[in-house]
This record gives sequence, C-alpha cells and structure tokens, in this order.
Amino acid sequence: MKKVILAATTLVLLIISCSPNDSTNAQINIERRDSVSIFDFVDSISVVQLETTKDVLLSRTSGIVLHKNRLYIMSGEKQVIYCFDSKGRFLFKMNNQGRGPQEFTYSGHFNVDPFLDQLMVLVPWGILINYDLDGNFISKVQLPPDLRAYNEVYAIDKDKLLFFTWGYDFYAYYYSKSTATLSKGFVPTTVDFSMSFPPFRKSYYYKDSLYFNNVGLKNEVLNLSDTTCRSVYSWDFGEKNYTLKQMQDLVEYDLSFRGKTPTKESQLQRFKERHENPKFPAYYSYGGFETDKFRATTLVSGWPHKFINVIKEKQKGKSYVFFETKEGLKLSLTSSWGNSVIINYNEVDIPALKKVLKSEDIKTIESHNPENDNPLYIIYHFK
Repeated sequence: MKKVILAATTLVLLIISCSPNDSTNAQINIERRDSVSIFDFVDSISVVQLETTKDVLLSRTSGIVLHKNRLYIMSGEKQVIYCFDSKGRFLFKMNNQGRGPQEFTYSGHFNVDPFLDQLMVLVPWGILINYDLDGNFISKVQLPPDLRAYNEVYAIDKDKLLFFTWGYDFYAYYYSKSTATLSKGFVPTTVDFSMSFPPFRKSYYYKDSLYFNNVGLKNEVLNLSDTTCRSVYSWDFGEKNYTLKQMQDLVEYDLSFRGKTPTKESQLQRFKERHENPKFPAYYSYGGFETDKFRATTLVSGWPHKFINVIKEKQKGKSYVFFETKEGLKLSLTSSWGNSVIINYNEVDIPALKKVLKSEDIKTIESHNPENDNPLYIIYHFK
C-alpha cells in the first residue's frame, strides 16, 4: 500500500510539473443525455461494404487506417494487412508474416506515416518495417533496446517518430530516424499507474499535429508534436473527474493480480469490478478527435460497457453529451481519421440507419450477410 501511495503521489507531482493549459473549459455533466441528431455533427455518411472473395476473407480485425481514400485493415488472427479503396473494392493484401528480411513475425500495431506516405508495421519487441502505400517493402529497422516493448507508433514529421509504451516513468519516447536514437521520455507517469491506465488508443492527428488524451487528474489533451509537454485543453467533468484516491485504489487493485495466472473467469470478474465498483473511476476515456468545428472524446462507463460521447463545439463553447442520437444511432468515437469516424456495422443498428442513409446504402446494409461477407463499415464525415 505504501508503494501505491508513493507512486500515485509522485504521479501528481509529475503531472503538476507540466505546462499550464492554453485554454480552459466549463464543467460538463457527463450524466446528461442531450437530444441530438447525427446531422448536428456530420455532413455526410458513407457505407463501405468490403469486397468478399474466396481469397479475401477477413477474420477478426485488430486495426484500421483510413488514408488517401484507402482503407488498410489488419487481420489480427492472420497477421495480414488488406487494402481496399473508398468504395470497398479490394486492391491488394500484405501477407508478410515470417522471419525474412522484408517480413514480420507479429505486429501489435500498424499506422500510416502521413508525412512520407508510408505504412509502418510495428513489432512490439523493437522492429519497425516500412512499406509504401501499395505494400512494397522500403526498409526494416531494428529499434534501440532501451525499451522492452514498443506498443504504438506515430509519425511527428519526416524524421521523428513517437512510440507509446508502458511499464516506465514516461508514456512517450521520440525517435530520430536520422540518428537512430531515442530521446528522453515525455508525458510523465509511474510504472504502476501506466499499467492501470495505459496510453493506447488515446491519440489522434489534427492539422499535422499529434494530440494525446492524457487521462488523469487534469484530463489534459497534449500536443505531442510540441516536445515541451504543452497542454492545449482539459476535459472537466466536475464531480466525475478522477480523484487521487480513486487512482490509488485502482492501482492497488490491479497490483493484487500481478504474478497470478489469469483464467477467463477471473479476467471477466476483474473487468466487471473495474467498471462497477464506485470506489474506482466512473469512466475510462478512449479515442477522441478534432475538426475545425468540434473536439470530441468517448467515455466507456459501466458494465456492460456504455459509450458516452462528449462533443464540444469549439467556437460557441457548447457541449453535447449523449449515448445515442435521437435517430437511435449508438456511436463510439474511438476510431477516427481526420474528419471521419469509422464504425463497424451491427445489424441491430438497421432501424436507426434507415432514418439517415440513402436508399442505395440501405439496400447495401440489408443485403449484408455477417456469416459470409467481409465487414461493412459506416463512416461518419464530421463537419
């Protein structure tokens, strides 16, 4: 317990040491349920049915990237990256699993470098493989052994990359391709806190800058393209903001599982306890995105999970909190690229989608067979 208190107290001191916010935000009551239409936020909706053939069958997907009117999708089970155009037509696949000089043994994360128009495939134990947008091999890089695990990769500019990891005193580390070196760490944390509040799936690009939702006492959004630890915004959820005691209790709870072999039942019980016990944080933040008009984040609350969407209109300062739109659409803003949010289609959404889609798109979703067809995606294009 003393170790947890010391770790959490250190975390507070480290967080306070960051630069002050450039802007503030009025408190947002996340228990509100506002009546909103999807067209309050988007100007169009696309339906993309991925082409299905005997040679192109996607199993469980583990990542999706939207870049230059192409969808790049990783099949986590097969470790194959498939590429489709914006209409869902199959273009090619990258079946590069192996130990050869142009291959990878396992990828936990892949991304696009928007500055060089390259695909980046990250092997967690320190290998980065670069391909062009057509899947042609460019280079294979052995990363410095300073980190035990490289979990997420983002490009900052033509030379710098940023890697997220956990189990250290910092979340983020910059890497220079020209010097092949890692910088000191950025975004302070503690080892125990990072294991309970990992930094993954909390970043997005806006106007060529990378932003990170640094969940904690201050709920800061950091511009990580600026290496001064600059905070540009804070989400203020009033009474639902994290407290030091909540974080201490959760870290202590998670520590009690260290070194134990998990079972399916114990993992399920642990997930339920984390989301149901009132002494722990009331929500966990994922995703987020920003446009010229809006700033948004999604909070995961309760068990089974509910996705609470929080959208702030930047110029007017008005906020919206909703679980679903008045059309009945249940959104999750956790997968965004530019102004677009990608949602994996679910049959239960048909009644709501029929209220907002064009007739040809309705025919597409009605003809979708989840047993035999590749995934179908709904893409919301935000204003």
